[in-house]
Amino acid sequence: MDRKRRAAWESAIAKRKRGETVPEDEHYALLRDGMFDGEATPAVREEADLFLRYWCGGLFNAEPLPWLGPALADYWFRLRDEWGAEWGPRRADAVLHKYIAAADDFDHWTALNLIAARMHRSREPFPEALADWAARFHEGKHQKPPVKERGNRGEPPYALEERNRLYAMADHYLGRFGMARAVDRLAAISGFTEDDEAVVRKGLKRWGGGDWRRAPWPSV
Repeated sequence: MDRKRRAAWESAIAKRKRGETVPEDEHYALLRDGMFDGEATPAVREEADLFLRYWCGGLFNAEPLPWLGPALADYWFRLRDEWGAEWGPRRADAVLHKYIAAADDFDHWTALNLIAARMHRSREPFPEALADWAARFHEGKHQKPPVKERGNRGEPPYALEERNRLYAMADHYLGRFGMARAVDRLAAISGFTEDDEAVVRKGLKRWGGGDWRRAPWPSV
């Protein structure tokens, strides 16, 4: 790789780190089809690392995903604030019923309890769906779902699934731009993430043919 192209990569990476938009002509000058074609020479491996820093920079270094129950509760109140006077009992219950339908999931179960606790503290009347949930909860009919933690840090299971999804995304784009051999893509991802190749291989296998565009955490 010549100095000019290396400098172009570094400039684009720096702009993304600062939250700036990379100009379209600069973006497409870097992401050319077939840029990884041929043997995985040191120059190709260097470009793959720069590509991953540009395309995936920051994703792999983010903090592990927390349990998302509090975020789901905040989302319900945010919806209420956004709808304002048009929110009404029907819309409140419509979203709550989606939470209740998924309440065998620890995050949705937590969200319902947090919504109820916050409304109780502010002395707000419960929507009908939440009142029914709260009554059943106090009767012992909504037991806490089993919590599936990962490792010793109490992370949710989708924290690992999200990293596997990112492996799959990186693998897809390396292949999309010409890195045909799986072993070369594996080495590139391992070098970029500083994760052992065996860990990356296992993560890709666990993700399988899943759609890497779909986040693995619970949604409304």
